[in-house]
Amino acid sequence: MAKRTFDDLAIAGGLPAFDEPLHVGRPNLPDRAKFHQMVDQIFDRRWLSNRGPVLVQFEEALAAHLHVDHVIAVCNATVGIEILLKVLGLTGEVLVPAFTFVATAHSVDWTGLTPVFVDIDEA
Repeated sequence: MAKRTFDDLAIAGGLPAFDEPLHVGRPNLPDRAKFHQMVDQIFDRRWLSNRGPVLVQFEEALAAHLHVDHVIAVCNATVGIEILLKVLGLTGEVLVPAFTFVATAHSVDWTGLTPVFVDIDEA
């Protein structure tokens, strides 16, 4: 395969690599009917949190898919990182990527640790 140049990119007039645009942060959406069925179950039970049956089903399915014994769903990655750091009982400094979302470093700092930004050196 020949080396590609800037002129080969779609932004410079070349052919797009995908049939439709891929947007940063664009969510992967489930089947709408199945999603609405799950939401209906949640609303019908009036059980939105605290280990509800749909959450338990999700955690069990994910654990089976990942071949692990335990899965705990959390509201976002920040909380997940905080829980992980607390469970590990770390002290001192934690290396975090220099190019990341700010919550990565915040979750380290909020658990009493010191984030240290690092990057990759090809050499």
